[in-house]
Amino acid sequence: MHIVSAILRRNLLQYRPVAVEGIGTLHTVRSGAQFLPGQRLDPPRRMPELVMTEAGDLPLTELVAAELGADPVTAGEFCREWRETAYALAQASGLPEGSILLEGIGTIQADPERGAEFYADPELLELLNPLPAEPLVVPSPSYRAAPVPGSANPVRPGRPRPPRVRPKGKNPHNYTVSFFAVLVVLAALGYLCYYLWAHTDLLAGFLPR
Repeated sequence: MHIVSAILRRNLLQYRPVAVEGIGTLHTVRSGAQFLPGQRLDPPRRMPELVMTEAGDLPLTELVAAELGADPVTAGEFCREWRETAYALAQASGLPEGSILLEGIGTIQADPERGAEFYADPELLELLNPLPAEPLVVPSPSYRAAPVPGSANPVRPGRPRPPRVRPKGKNPHNYTVSFFAVLVVLAALGYLCYYLWAHTDLLAGFLPR
């Protein structure tokens, strides 16, 4: 690829308009996504176009001089040689007279009736548009009916849970009741012994008065 073509293509990929002396201005135009019939979506694209040069467009000669660090005269010679090569390539390809074949950029085909038509190079289009060229199929949204309460995954009755049985442990209250019962029995025996000792002679041999 010619050095001028490489510089021009790199700037087009950066979406910078470049004015080519004697030809016009090459720039890129962005088109938004469009919905097509049949639930298809045409993705957004960038297309290079050839338009008339306007004030403020960067001349190709100045761009080449800045890129190569050359003086304007040398840069002009590079661009002139590049244009002559582009005309020769178009003639060798059998294009109409006056057409230009810009290597890596596209073809400017001369038409006596419609004027010049620009056809971008397929490789340049792929670099400008990484997405597929074919329209994308948009799937239709699917809706699911909300489940009716009690209809989906019903809970089946299982075996009833047995009542929880607490483990039997030692009740501290039982010790209290037993202690008081012993005291009552001892008190009763003591009173009985005192009664027999005080009012009878049954215990006189053991406990003298």
